[in-house]
Amino acid sequence: ALAYVLRYAGLLDESARECDAALALDRGNYQLRSCSGPFVQLGQTQRAMDFVRLDAGSEYAAMQTGAILLGQGKLAEARQAIQGASRSPLMGHDLMQACIDPPRSPQCDKAAQKIEATALAGTDIEPLYSVGALLSYCEQKDAAARLLKKAIAQNYCAYTALQTDPLLVKLRGTPEYTELLSAAKQCQSNFLAQRSAAR
Repeated sequence: ALAYVLRYAGLLDESARECDAALALDRGNYQLRSCSGPFVQLGQTQRAMDFVRLDAGSEYAAMQTGAILLGQGKLAEARQAIQGASRSPLMGHDLMQACIDPPRSPQCDKAAQKIEATALAGTDIEPLYSVGALLSYCEQKDAAARLLKKAIAQNYCAYTALQTDPLLVKLRGTPEYTELLSAAKQCQSNFLAQRSAAR
C-alpha cells in the first residue's frame, strides 16, 4: 500500500524499495504484481518482470509484458505477448496491436481515440499516466500530453517517470514535455511538503 502512495507521488526509488520489502515478506503473493510499475517507469525492466511473473498467465501479465517489450523496442516479442491480454479498452491491447507497425495508421488513430476516452472516463488516475505513456510511444503526442497533464493535475506526480520511462522517449524534448515536467515537479514538491509537515 505504501508503494502505491509513493508511486503516485512520483517517488519511484522509495516505491521500489517498499516493493522489494513486500516481496521479501510474501514471495508468492500475485497481488504484488503492480509493483512492476515503479520498476517499469524507472526503466528497470528485468526487475519489473520479476513482479509481472508473480501473476504469470494472467491478462494483466500479458499486457504488462507487452508494454515492457515495446519500451525495449522488441516489437515481435511484444506482438506475441499481447495476444493473451484483455481486449478491454483500458488494457491497451488494440492500441498496442495497431501501433506496432505502422504507428500512424487509421487503426492506430481509432484505437488511440477509444483508449483516451476510456481513460478519461475512469476514476483511477494512474491509467491516465499509463495510457498517456503508451499513446506517446504510439506517436499520439497530443492525446498523450492531454492524459499526462490530467494525471499530474489530479496528483499523479510523475516527475521521475517522465524522465526515465522508456515509453516516453518520443515525448521528451517537446514543448509539451517541458510543461509536464514542471507541473510534475510542483506536484511532487507539494506532496513532500505535506509529508514533512505531517511528521
